Amino acid sequence: MSTHRFIKTRSRSIGVEALSALAAFLMILLFLLTSSSTALAASVPLDLGQKEALDRAGVSVVRLLVSYTAQGAAEPDVQCTGLGVLVASWPSPTGNAAPNNWLLADGNLINPNNSATCLPPNAPKKLIPTVEIFYSNAYTAGTTVVPSNPIPISSESVHCQNASCKDSLALLSFRTDPPFPQPYMDLATGEQQQGDGLALTNASGQISFSPVNTKPEAAQFYKKGIAQLLTPNLVSADQVNESWLPLVNSHGQLVGVQSSNATGNPLRTSIDIQNFLNSVDELKAHPANPLHESWKSGIDNYYNDRFSNAQQDFQTAFKLNTQFLAAQKMAQLAAAPKPPIGAAPSKNTQPPATGNSLAGWFALWPWFLAAAIVVLVLLLIAIRIMRKRAFEKDLERIAETEAKKIKQQEELQRQEMLKQPVTPA
Repeated sequence: MSTHRFIKTRSRSIGVEALSALAAFLMILLFLLTSSSTALAASVPLDLGQKEALDRAGVSVVRLLVSYTAQGAAEPDVQCTGLGVLVASWPSPTGNAAPNNWLLADGNLINPNNSATCLPPNAPKKLIPTVEIFYSNAYTAGTTVVPSNPIPISSESVHCQNASCKDSLALLSFRTDPPFPQPYMDLATGEQQQGDGLALTNASGQISFSPVNTKPEAAQFYKKGIAQLLTPNLVSADQVNESWLPLVNSHGQLVGVQSSNATGNPLRTSIDIQNFLNSVDELKAHPANPLHESWKSGIDNYYNDRFSNAQQDFQTAFKLNTQFLAAQKMAQLAAAPKPPIGAAPSKNTQPPATGNSLAGWFALWPWFLAAAIVVLVLLLIAIRIMRKRAFEKDLERIAETEAKKIKQQEELQRQEMLKQPVTPA
């Protein structure tokens, strides 16, 4: 091997090692950044018993994760997220397979015709849509999040206001197991002014995730990110780019919904919603929901300082559904009440940070890019230094080899001279 080829090969090896080190460092940096963001989102505890609108309505708003998966695939091709509102629920006898919960959502999100607006134009046509329901931190009282089992999106489970379901109010019907009743949101009656938006954010009041993910390799990370966006917060309606944002009044009643995906009029009032609910046969007559009545009565009593009555109401609600941990928490608060902020909700004046990327960690992209550039520059400098040192060592090695050869040749010449006979004078 020539000297030039040897040095060139060593330089290439050093470059490959440096690039590998860069890739490993960037992966570790990405993990640390996303882990610190997640830890921040989970570090602030939920504070029930402080705002009437949040307590009454926050337990009934949910986050939906819609997945579109090819037949036999391990991960979904596309994931979409948006909000939904429980608008009807009742207890159901064991063994009865009929749905006992009805959730209002965006027809552009839970579209049974594979025409969801979040699907990219090049998405495969034969994808199987399912939806998972994430209950809010208010409902779970800030405990571990366990989403529902995937519910198939079909014409049987989704009821739309129009045939295409596009730009339409839609109802998702499903059954809970056990078939406990759920707290649902009451509609405001009469003419209502536009209320405050009821968003589900992280614990810091931010939304750092995109509503769409088209990277199957990031599916599990995206789902974990969704589980960080479950804290109810009151915001201005124009601050949040959700596919579906419920609007509530100061008493936590639903005055309308707003969709960022809808063409034309993005707002649907409580009157529009009531007319739609009246058109669904299953909702015209159904069993009463004692949990809902107990929860509503408990909130009324709590915010009117009738704490003993409120405690009894919340205890009754919890007995009817032991997964409804907000009722248990509110019963404890009623036993030792704290002065609430007031019945009127205080609006979050800081706009939530909304992500425009395909996954939540892209919200950290500027920091990630800056760190990558710094590391790359340092590695390039290190590569040049290592190449220079390697070149100098190779030159020293070659010089030593040449010196040995010269010494050997000189020794051979000296021995040859000693072997020659000496001519007498």
